[in-house]
Amino acid sequence: MTYGVDQCRVCGTAIRPRGPKSWEEQDHANRKPTIPEAEWRRRGYLTSPTRSQLRMMPADGCCRPCGIKQMEKRFHYFTRAVVLAVVIVAVLAGIFTVITYLPH
Repeated sequence: MTYGVDQCRVCGTAIRPRGPKSWEEQDHANRKPTIPEAEWRRRGYLTSPTRSQLRMMPADGCCRPCGIKQMEKRFHYFTRAVVLAVVIVAVLAGIFTVITYLPH
């Protein structure tokens, strides 16, 4: 068994590998790590994450509960929703102000 391929890279529970390419990606990440060992150990990983795990698919190589935590750390859904709501209100207020003060 290899962490990040058939074991969760965070908690170590058994998972199904995503595909045969997962083995190659994990092997490359172990030979040429994308981040220093101290950093991935600080984040609580059991193995060096691959490039795609760090950037595009943070939940890849994780079991479901750990994958959800990784995605929440990465995308901050609640913060994005609040910022989007504030931007929408600001744009609508700007449009309302412009329409109100236009000469009729």
